[in-house]
Amino acid sequence: MATSRPEDCYRQMERDIDVLNKKMDAAGARIFAGGLSAAGSAGGKGQITDGPYRESKEHIGGFWILNAA
Repeated sequence: MATSRPEDCYRQMERDIDVLNKKMDAAGARIFAGGLSAAGSAGGKGQITDGPYRESKEHIGGFWILNAA
């Protein structure tokens, strides 16, 4: 089994999210989506802190607001 490059995985994830968004739009479920760019796109050196929020190993990729029962 060939190992995928991170760039290929990211592109596939974007395609999958686009398909999901279209399905949610067609169903009238998606109100808003806020996708975030990859952490590496911020430029410069990252800062890791011991803050009360997210662990440094975690990454938020965005969020959806949905109309659901």
